[in-house]
Amino acid sequence: MIDSSEVGVRKPEPAIYELTRARLDLPHEAIFFLDDLGVNLKAARALGWQTLRYDDTTRVLEVLDALAASRGPRSAATTP
Repeated sequence: MIDSSEVGVRKPEPAIYELTRARLDLPHEAIFFLDDLGVNLKAARALGWQTLRYDDTTRVLEVLDALAASRGPRSAATTP
């Protein structure tokens, strides 16, 4: 978790997305970001993130289920 008040930057400033990517240690293209504000999604998309606007719970759950299914089952090593 990144608390914008602790790091001194917030969405949609590019620095918050760069910090998030660095902490996740993933390429931008591997990150999926869900938000209800288009301006935040636009900034993330500009960096190559996959994005989805939250505007309908059913639709969001369908997309998340499809995304999880496409990645296959989690191994025991990655299951909390």
